[in-house]
Amino acid sequence: MEERSPRLRLVVATAASIRTEIEDPSRLAGMIGAAVPADWPPETLRHALPQFLKWHEEHPDWAGWLAWYAIRLDMAAPVLCGSVGFKGPPDRGGMVEIGCGVLPAHQDGWDPTEREPVTLIIEWPDGEAAPTKYYLTTLPRTWPKKRLIRFLKERWRTERVYEDLKGELGLDHFEGRTYPGWHHHISVALCCFSFLAAERARAFPPSARRPPRDDTQPGPT
Repeated sequence: MEERSPRLRLVVATAASIRTEIEDPSRLAGMIGAAVPADWPPETLRHALPQFLKWHEEHPDWAGWLAWYAIRLDMAAPVLCGSVGFKGPPDRGGMVEIGCGVLPAHQDGWDPTEREPVTLIIEWPDGEAAPTKYYLTTLPRTWPKKRLIRFLKERWRTERVYEDLKGELGLDHFEGRTYPGWHHHISVALCCFSFLAAERARAFPPSARRPPRDDTQPGPT
């Protein structure tokens, strides 16, 4: 099992490959089709290998939800540069913990302790064979999930407003050269949009629902 991009190839780890990493990393090259540097594995991964081997042996069905080898393809020959993976399948809330380790020669020079915590959000709609969208965010981890998703999806609502303004109200039809003329055109378009939004809400009032949640309060960690 593997995933590939123009510059990187990800190869799923197995119990056999992890055992080889622990016993003789030089033999790993033939198993993954890439050169293995002498300082493999990364320091951040070395102590975790026995635990990953245990998980692979106890849960063969977790393949793909544990470690993956990261192989650079933008060099003279494929080279193993790091490892990335999970600590098991998603929990009941759809959350997984992700970690990675990169050899010093392939790092960007930033001190890991100075980096902002980053959360990966994967969108996998029902009926799709694979995820369709990926998001990286540094938003507070204390935010409730609903608030986080609503914030991420706000861009689609904004783009829809622009589509309506341009397609129905001529927002992009201005051809003048002065700021007052542009300001007048934009103001009229926005007023018309506000009127249509109010008429739509009056004709099709939102259905009754529960009071909105107070998103200012931190959610469960």
